[in-house]
Amino acid sequence: METSAKNIWALGDIVGKYPFKHAANLEAEHVAASAVFSKRKPVNYHAMPHAIFSSPQVAGVGETQQQLDARKAKYAVGTYRYINTGMGTAIEDREGFVKVYADKKTQKILGCHIMGSEASTLIHEVIVAMRARLGVKGILDAVHIHPALPEVVQRAFSAIQQ
Repeated sequence: METSAKNIWALGDIVGKYPFKHAANLEAEHVAASAVFSKRKPVNYHAMPHAIFSSPQVAGVGETQQQLDARKAKYAVGTYRYINTGMGTAIEDREGFVKVYADKKTQKILGCHIMGSEASTLIHEVIVAMRARLGVKGILDAVHIHPALPEVVQRAFSAIQQ
């Protein structure tokens, strides 16, 4: 985060890595630790999420299907529609869905993309699992409240085809 000029630090959009406020917050922690406490370590951008606060909301983390196909990854896909859950039916979200990708062999979570009500909130479970490197089992082992909306995430992971 230190520039080529001694004691001049950069973060946020100027770094050019991720143009998100939450990425700048992460970088700011590293700049503070480096500049003030001389504790330099690389920024961990693993599982950097994004969200679009439209209607419906869109959120994602990790790779897209196009990126996985481009690198010829061997992956499994799981999808689930909001309307097929108790809460999805209650809120009448007929368009919402969750789509997840996992490595076929290791079950490492490669990406998750959500479109629908509260997508920006629902993605957090997957972000935590990815950053902790818990894999698909980490999501499936968690008890999900019924009929809460996070069940759609759990069911998308349950739907991963081997």
